[in-house]
Amino acid sequence: MSETETKISVVVTVLNATNTIVESLNSILQQDLPSDHFEVIVVDGGSTDGTREKLAKVTGIRVLDDPHGTIGSGRNVGIRDSIGEIIAITDADMVVEKSWLTTLSEEFKGPSLGAVGGPILSHPDCRGLAALVGELREESPRFTARTEVQHDLLYSRNIAYRRDALRKAGLFNESLVAAEDPELNWRIRDAGYELVFQPAMRVYHHHRSTLGSFLKQRYRNGAGCGQLLRVNTRLRKTRRRVFTSASFWVGIVVAAFFVVTGSPLAGAIFYTGLVVFTAFCLSRGVYVYKRTMRLSYLLGASLLMAGAWAAWSIGFLRGQFLRALRQAPELKNSMRT
Repeated sequence: MSETETKISVVVTVLNATNTIVESLNSILQQDLPSDHFEVIVVDGGSTDGTREKLAKVTGIRVLDDPHGTIGSGRNVGIRDSIGEIIAITDADMVVEKSWLTTLSEEFKGPSLGAVGGPILSHPDCRGLAALVGELREESPRFTARTEVQHDLLYSRNIAYRRDALRKAGLFNESLVAAEDPELNWRIRDAGYELVFQPAMRVYHHHRSTLGSFLKQRYRNGAGCGQLLRVNTRLRKTRRRVFTSASFWVGIVVAAFFVVTGSPLAGAIFYTGLVVFTAFCLSRGVYVYKRTMRLSYLLGASLLMAGAWAAWSIGFLRGQFLRALRQAPELKNSMRT
């Protein structure tokens, strides 16, 4: 494979994914594009469960190591070593459609596109809790037509970037424990590029199958969102983030004041907030039930949503105290050319 023939670099980050990594890589390697039109780079964050042994048996890939351990740093390792004009990114628990690379490459014919992403759907093999997690549909918007979107509606589990856009905007912020994708997307959009959602660019996710791993993921996502408030001064001023941050801190102050003083006003505010939160979780359960007609999902989705928001909220508050670097890693003089 020559560098002049390679148009797309696929970067896959992996950490202890022995059950899914082979299926994921096979779906990428078996694309409907000629094999000399793309390369596959796998970045291992220090797997200890046998993943590395499985990677050694897969041909047609390059395996790199990530010494830092965050998702952003792993993706940066792959990007810096890539040679494609388009850099597609996904994870080791994703299975991509056979036309994935063809679909995303068609989007980069014009110079204005900085990134394109698509839906993250549940893998057909998801059962039990994993299937219920997929029904929450928290990961991906469900646009039915190609459309330009905001920075926080594309996810790096299913995304492709223009190399020049990354060169201009910078790489992923490696100090973020999560939410590194909306932060990078913001910079790319701020640099003058479009962000597009393409519904035909589909991948299928093996969702978390245990409650502990699911809540841990939501906690980490919340922590990354909390860090964002210290990373990008303009990003943190968007209305939703201002409202989210203010709501959490006001809620904590009101709850503490109510517990300490027993103030009727603070109590009324606290219980009103609790009722609103309960109604929100129940509404999600009703939504899932109407779509699936499974009675067990009515309560299950409500409880899962409550747990997810609790874990995310705790992570969000924790993330506001975690160290996060404001500057984005630069690509200048660090990428292969």
